[in-house]
Amino acid sequence: MRMVGTIFDLFGYSDYMVRKELQIPVAILLLFAMVLVYLYLAPPNGLNWTKDVTLNLFTEIIGILLTVILINSILDFNEKRERDKIRKIAYRRLKKPFERHLRLFKSMCEASIDTKPNKSYGCDSGLFDEAFYSQMALFDFSNEAPVYPSRLWATYICGECKRFDSSLNQVLDRYSLYLDSDTIKLIELLIGTQFMWFMCEIPLMLEVSKSYNMQGSSKFFEKDVYCGYIKEHIKLLSELINCYNINLPDDIIKIM
Repeated sequence: MRMVGTIFDLFGYSDYMVRKELQIPVAILLLFAMVLVYLYLAPPNGLNWTKDVTLNLFTEIIGILLTVILINSILDFNEKRERDKIRKIAYRRLKKPFERHLRLFKSMCEASIDTKPNKSYGCDSGLFDEAFYSQMALFDFSNEAPVYPSRLWATYICGECKRFDSSLNQVLDRYSLYLDSDTIKLIELLIGTQFMWFMCEIPLMLEVSKSYNMQGSSKFFEKDVYCGYIKEHIKLLSELINCYNINLPDDIIKIM
């Protein structure tokens, strides 16, 4: 294969420009063409007929090379089109988890407000502004979530985060070969945020506090360290949704 690369270098081509299964045949044809050019320019004395033979052979080889290059281009085009198709499917698999996760934050924000807000929190109305983080400081994990069957917010959020984690991991497992490196990195970072870990620890923390009659606030986001968790998580989520919007401009998700 090193010799193949050397032959391609002589003709100003990279071996990456030709499909792996076609590299050796193309290299052999190029090498044979070089020999024919040499024989044509410097034929042995008394064998001038070789010019006609080498010229005919060289013409045939050029025709074969052009055919191979055309086939290589068609295969590359079809492969790229198929990869783009699968890549779009992969990004579309992220849409529902994104929207569900955004609805979770919207519900948490609304649950922390005693009076009706003067704006409608939604995916396209600036959910993650400074007012959002101020309101999250009032969010109480020990209250009941507005879901059926009835459960505490802590339990509900934990389940939603596990579901979100599972959805992202499924996309990685199935489509990592088709996603760009930035998207893969953001998904991995989002899965591993302190927020995702902490949300799954809160139900146990509340249960232990209740069992031992420990006094303490269940408004965890009022502490700067925990508020930092959600800020980091939302920053990565926003960047990942931006990648989604870039790759699917006809089906964007608005969060800002």
